[in-house]
Order: sequence, then structure tokens, then C-alpha cells
Amino acid sequence: MSKISIHRPQIQNQNAIKKNNSSKGYEFIPEDHKKFAKAMESQFAELMLKEMQKSVGNKDTNQAQQIYESMLLKERAKNMADNKDSAIQELILNEVYPQKFRNEQNFEMYQASQNKFKKNKVAMHDHHINEYNKVQKHKSVNSNQIHTNNGE
Repeated sequence: MSKISIHRPQIQNQNAIKKNNSSKGYEFIPEDHKKFAKAMESQFAELMLKEMQKSVGNKDTNQAQQIYESMLLKERAKNMADNKDSAIQELILNEVYPQKFRNEQNFEMYQASQNKFKKNKVAMHDHHINEYNKVQKHKSVNSNQIHTNNGE
């Protein structure tokens, strides 16, 4: 068999299109930016699905069915946003993390800055809560007054 080559750019196969998208520096976009774009698309899809549901007509439903339908709607919106080749996510990423920043050097600098902030996180301790739990309250045998004892 001989190889068929297509000379018209408008008739490309999907593999060629995917290769072009990966060359846009998608691997150099931080993961939290990708999650943000996915969440934004999910919210948009949910809003769109809600408005579409309103246009169908108002059905008399009970509260349990309304809760179920809203949960189902959210899951459908998440599934719509899971599409990796989404144009909406690409538009959001172009605004949040423009093409000119998508290179290895900027990605490494971003990762280094994130690691710097992770090292300096403040840890919250519940020491005073534990001390409060040690305090025991009891009633005196001779009176109705409440006394506290540190339990030590």
C-alpha cells in the first residue's frame, strides 16, 4: 500500500491537530491553572445546562427530585469539562497563563516559587483546645455550685 498525503490543511486528521495542540506548551502550564480552567468550564456548563432545563418547561417535582436533578446536572457539567481538547479551557488558559509564558524556564521558576511558599506554611496547633478538654466540671456534694478541676 502506498501512503496517502493530503495537501489541504482543512482536511487534517485528528492526530495532526492534537500534535499541534501539544506544541503550544500545554505541558508547561502549572497544574493548578489547569484545574482552575477545568472548574471554570464546569461552572459554565452547569449554568448552561440549568438554563436549558428551564426552557423545557416547569415540571412539578418534589424536593428530593430537585436535589437529585441538581446533583445530576453538576455531574454532567463535570463530565463535559473532562474533555481535554476543550476550546473553552484553552480560552481560559490563554487568559490566565498566556502563550508567551509557556516555556520550561518559566515553569521551573513557578515551581520554585510554589515550593518556597510551601516551606513557610504556618502550622496551627490545638494546644489550648486540649487544655480546655482537660478541665472537668463537677458538682459539689454540699452545694449546687459547679467547680472546675484541671484534672491534674
